[in-house]
Amino acid sequence: MTTFDHFFVVLIGLAFPLYSFWDYPRMKRKIAQGNANARIAEYRETIAWLWGFAIFAVAIWSTRDRAFGDLGLELSLSWGFWIGLAVTAAVIVFFAGQIQYIRRDAEARKKVREQLGQTTPMIPHTLAELRVFFFLSITAGICEEIVYRGFLIWYFGEHLAAAGITGATATALAWLLSTLVFGFAHIYLGTAGALRAGIMGGLFGGGYLLTGSLWVPMILHAAVDIASGWTGYLACQDVPAEDGGLEAPNPADAT
Repeated sequence: MTTFDHFFVVLIGLAFPLYSFWDYPRMKRKIAQGNANARIAEYRETIAWLWGFAIFAVAIWSTRDRAFGDLGLELSLSWGFWIGLAVTAAVIVFFAGQIQYIRRDAEARKKVREQLGQTTPMIPHTLAELRVFFFLSITAGICEEIVYRGFLIWYFGEHLAAAGITGATATALAWLLSTLVFGFAHIYLGTAGALRAGIMGGLFGGGYLLTGSLWVPMILHAAVDIASGWTGYLACQDVPAEDGGLEAPNPADAT
């Protein structure tokens, strides 16, 4: 490992979460002040950060002549891959049905709003925001998997191997540590939000270990984020402008 590897872990594991913890309240203040572009600006900034991290990780790999399979970027057509792909397809079908159900049922939208909690300011409230959120979701699916699963699981695995811990034990510990870092990266959403992110990160990491590559977890991750943003958007259409400083929805956006 190199100094760049260690620097990158400090950046994604500590510096960026602390920056997000400071930046998120600033975005909420802008929304409360009526800044119509606050969310879109936040989405675009996050997209830039995530692509920057992923490119940096790949650059480290390229300059050190490391095997891209160790970063999870080689396609492995094992039985685990096909099982993971089938599960992902089933999840996407489920999400599609859930979105249609929430679109039609006001009580379901109310329950979604109650579950959003501290993530509400991050949820798209207009169709324009939803479109950019889709790009953010795809970016997160690609980039966060490269960074938090591919890179971190390799990084912790290397440290564990140096300490004499190998095999299934090392894999499980590397998975756990990467999951904890991913959860902490979402601490700006509060304890509950970070916990939910950590659980999802653990599932994505499990998918990586099952399938042998990041391609299926990338698809699943993007689908989960898209579905979360879409259902949240639909739920927020029922919120009046005077409630929490949210802008009045355009009825055409909900169709």
